[in-house]
Amino acid sequence: MKNVATTLFIAVLILVVLPRWGESCLPDFPEIVFTRPSGPDRPLAKFAKGQIGIPLPTWRRAFLVVAYRYLDDKPLNQPEQHSLLTFFDTYGVRDRDVPDLAINSWLSERAKVRGGAQPKISLYRDGESPYYKYTNCLPPAFHNAVLVLHARAGQFGAKSAELQEWLRAQDTVFENCSGGSSVPGPSPASANSLMRADRAYQIAAAHFYAMHLTEALRDFDGIARDNSSPWSSLASYMAVRTIIRQAWSETKAGTNEEYNPTILALAEPRLAAISSNVKLRSVRKDAERLQSLVRFHLHPDRRQHELALTLLSGMSGLDFGQQLLDYKLLLDRFLDVEPQFDDGPSWGPVYDRRVKEWKRKLYPKLKTQRSDELSDWLVTLQSDAEEAKLHAVSRWKSTGSVPWLFVAMLKLDGKDEAASDVLRAASEITEMSPAYFAVSFHRSRLLRESGQTEAAHQVIEGVIRRTDTLPASALNLLRDEQMRDSTDFATLRDRLVREPVEVTAADSDVTGEDSLCYRNPKCNLAFYGVPDPTPNRPLLPQFDLSVAETLNKRLPVDLVVEAASSESLPANLRARLAVSAWARAALLGNPAAAQRVAESAAAARPEMKPFIDGYATALTEDERHFAATFAILHFAGLRPFVDSSYPRTTDFKKIDDYRDNWWCGDVGGIPEELSFFKQDNDNLRVVRELDHRFEATSPIFLSSEQQAQASAEWKQLLSMGLASEYLPRQVLDWAGKHPDDPRVPEALHFAWRADRYGCADNRENVAESHLSRDIFKLMHKRYPNSEWTKKTPVW
Repeated sequence: MKNVATTLFIAVLILVVLPRWGESCLPDFPEIVFTRPSGPDRPLAKFAKGQIGIPLPTWRRAFLVVAYRYLDDKPLNQPEQHSLLTFFDTYGVRDRDVPDLAINSWLSERAKVRGGAQPKISLYRDGESPYYKYTNCLPPAFHNAVLVLHARAGQFGAKSAELQEWLRAQDTVFENCSGGSSVPGPSPASANSLMRADRAYQIAAAHFYAMHLTEALRDFDGIARDNSSPWSSLASYMAVRTIIRQAWSETKAGTNEEYNPTILALAEPRLAAISSNVKLRSVRKDAERLQSLVRFHLHPDRRQHELALTLLSGMSGLDFGQQLLDYKLLLDRFLDVEPQFDDGPSWGPVYDRRVKEWKRKLYPKLKTQRSDELSDWLVTLQSDAEEAKLHAVSRWKSTGSVPWLFVAMLKLDGKDEAASDVLRAASEITEMSPAYFAVSFHRSRLLRESGQTEAAHQVIEGVIRRTDTLPASALNLLRDEQMRDSTDFATLRDRLVREPVEVTAADSDVTGEDSLCYRNPKCNLAFYGVPDPTPNRPLLPQFDLSVAETLNKRLPVDLVVEAASSESLPANLRARLAVSAWARAALLGNPAAAQRVAESAAAARPEMKPFIDGYATALTEDERHFAATFAILHFAGLRPFVDSSYPRTTDFKKIDDYRDNWWCGDVGGIPEELSFFKQDNDNLRVVRELDHRFEATSPIFLSSEQQAQASAEWKQLLSMGLASEYLPRQVLDWAGKHPDDPRVPEALHFAWRADRYGCADNRENVAESHLSRDIFKLMHKRYPNSEWTKKTPVW
C-alpha cells in the first residue's frame, strides 16, 4: 500500500479559480487580423518548435521568452515544448479549468463495488461571496481514490465489509468538495492497522476540504510522524499545503496580498526539510513546486531573477510552462502599472499618451528589476525610451549576441549612426537560423530607410521566396515591406493584396469566425465571399492597414482609379476600391477620374448606376458636386476611402445599428492615430497607434507633382470633416440656391437621415443636432406635401 499511496503524482495546490475577463456587453465587431499583435500564429506547436517568424514588442512576454531562446539558438526541448503548450495558447495563458474526467473516473470505479445512486461531486466550493468559487478538490485526489479503491478491493474483496466501510468514509470526504463540513467517524474497533491508517488520512483530508485547517494540520502532522503509516510521506506534503491554504484564507484586511506572509513563511522550513529527507523523495518534486509558489509570494524579486536564469538554462523540463507563467506575472508587477494623474482624464487618447511618456521615463529607473540577462532584454525590447535604444546597441556591441542584435535593429532607424554596423552583422545571419526572418525584415527596413533601395529589394525578395516555413503574420509584414520598395505603379498595384491570418472580435480574445458571423449572410459575404460558408473555408483576401494608408493617403486619385480598374485585384477588393474611388473622385471634383472608374463602380454596385449616370450628365461643377452628394447620401456604406481591418458588413444601403455609416471626422487626419476603423458603441473612434509596421510613406516612384497632388487631395477630403455634418450642409446649401430642383425633398430627407444616424465622433447628443432641426423645418415649411417630408416626422 505504501507504494500506491506515495508514488502518486500530486499537483500543486490551486486555491483560487481566477475569473475569466467578463464578457463585454458590447457587440463583438469582427476584426480582420493580418499580423497578430499579441503573439505568434496558430498552431502554437509550430512556434514552440522554432517557427518564431518576426517577434513584435507587443507580444505577450511569455512568447518573447521563447523567442529569445530561439534567437539565441537554444531551442526548447521536447518536455519544455509540451509544458509550454499545456500552459499557453496563442492568446496567452490557457484556460485550464479543472476537467470533470477525474470525478467521472472515480464514480465509474465506485459504481462497480457500491450500488445505489451515485453521489454528486463538484470540484468547486463557494467562497465568501455567492459570486465567487475556488477549486477545492483537485483531480489527483480522485486518481488517488481510484488507486486505493483497487488496492483495497484486491486485498479485502470487492464486496468486503472493509471496502464498504472505506467507501462510506471516502464519500464523506468528497462531500466537502463543494460545501459542508462532514468528517468520517473513527475506525471501528475491529479494524486492522491498515484500515485505521486509511481512516486517519481520510479524517485529515475531510478537515482540509471543509476548511477546518487547524484540525487538518494537526492530523496531517500526526500521520507524518507515524512511520508505520503508508500515508506518512504524503501527509508531510499535505501539512505544507494546509499551511499555504491557511495563509491564503487569512490574508490581512486592507492589503492586496494573496497570502498572509507571516503564515506563508512557516511553509519554508518544512519544504526545506522535505527536500533534504531521502525518505520523502516520493513527494520531493511536488514539494519543489510548492516551494516555487512560496518563493513567488515571499521573495518576488529574487524569484524573478531565479526564474530568468532557469528559463534560459534548458533544464526546466515539464515545469517550463509554470515557470514561464510565474516569471510573466512577476514582470507584470512593475511593467503593467498604469499611473493615475492628479490632473487630466483618467482614460482615452490623452491619458494613453501621458502613460506612454511616463513609462519612457520609468525605464532608466528599472536597473535592479532588469539586472538579469532575460529581464534586461525583455524590458528593453518593450520600452520606447531613447535610453532603451542606446542600451540595446551597447549590449549588442558588448555581447555580439543575436537576441541583442535583433533588439538593436528593431529600435534603430536607417539614418542612425549604428545602422551600418548592425546591417553588417545582420548580413551574416544564415537561412538556417531561427532568427533569419526577423533579422531580414529589419535589415530590409534599415536599408530602405538609409536610401539603399535596391539592396532592400534584394533582401526582401530573397526572404519571401521561403513562404513554406513562414507564419502568415510574418509574411504580411514582409509583404508590406516589399510594397514600400515598389519601383513603379504596376508593381505596387500587384502588391496590394493581403491574406488574413484570422478573424477575431475587436479588443478581445474572442476567436472563431463561425460564431462572429453566425447567421449573418452579409458578414459572411464580407469575410468569406459566400452567405453560408462551410467550415474551414479560407478568408477572402483583404487590404491591410499599410495598403489602406497607401491607397487613401499616398496616391493621387488618378492612380487609385487605375488600381480599381485592374484585373490583378481579387473581385472583392476591386469592387470595394471601385466604389470608393468613384466617391473620392466625385467629391474631389475630378469628373474625368470619376468617369474612368464609373463602369467598374456600377458593376460592383448596380444600385449606384442611376446616381453615377446622374453625376456624369451634370453640366457644371456645382451640379456635379450636388449629384455626388445626392448619390453618397443614398448609400450608408459609401465613403471616399477603403476600409482595412473592419470592412463594413451591413448592407450597402442600410443604416448600421452602431453608426458605421459614411465616414467620421478623422479619416486619417490625426498623425499618431490610424483610421479606417469601425466606431464603438459610445461613438468614440477606435484608434490604434501608428508604427513603422503600418505607417505608409509616399511610393518612391511618384514624381514630386504626384506626391503634392496626393497630399492636396487628402487635405481636401480631410477638410470635409464628419460626413454627418458635411453632407447635410451641402444639401442645405443646394436647397437654398435651387429650391425648385425636384430632387431637393429627397436629398433633404437623406441628409436628415445622415445627420441622425451617421458617425457622430464625440457629439454627445445626436438627436439635438441643429442640422436635423433646420432640415425638418425647411421640409415642413417648403415641401409639406412631399412624400419625403412625410418620412421625416421628427427632428
